[in-house]
Amino acid sequence: MNVREHSLATVWDYGLAMVWKHPLVIVGIGVVLLAFGGYMGVQGERSRHWPTAPGIVTASEVQPNYSLTGRRRRSHSAHITYRYPVNGTFYTNDVISYGNDFFDNEYTQARVYAQGAGVEVRYDPGNPARAVLEPGAGLVPVLAVLAGVGCFSFAFWRARTA
Repeated sequence: MNVREHSLATVWDYGLAMVWKHPLVIVGIGVVLLAFGGYMGVQGERSRHWPTAPGIVTASEVQPNYSLTGRRRRSHSAHITYRYPVNGTFYTNDVISYGNDFFDNEYTQARVYAQGAGVEVRYDPGNPARAVLEPGAGLVPVLAVLAGVGCFSFAFWRARTA
């Protein structure tokens, strides 16, 4: 690394570190986390009361995850696709749950929802294209809301001590 690259990297690192120290950035992150957690929680709880339709798993595979630069990561995720009819129209979806599967093993999911397996699909009566296989909110929305509250608390503390 030459001197110019080193100085640009240092400026970038220092600038990024300064951005993260600003309370408004932390508040912005908190807002995003609260919105995400609130949406997932509300949708998850609504899905408990949605009507059901019989469906079939059309694809079930475990795929590697890739970074933004295209490099393969060491993690994998299950990609489950299913098809279901509502009032004579067939829909395809790939949402398993609103946060229930955060701690589930991707290989277990692929085994439970094997290609060709029959499934019970819960669909939104107002928008049948929105559906899940596992109704309920799970732990992810709760963790997102707690992290959002933590961001607000940290930003408040940071603003008072600055």
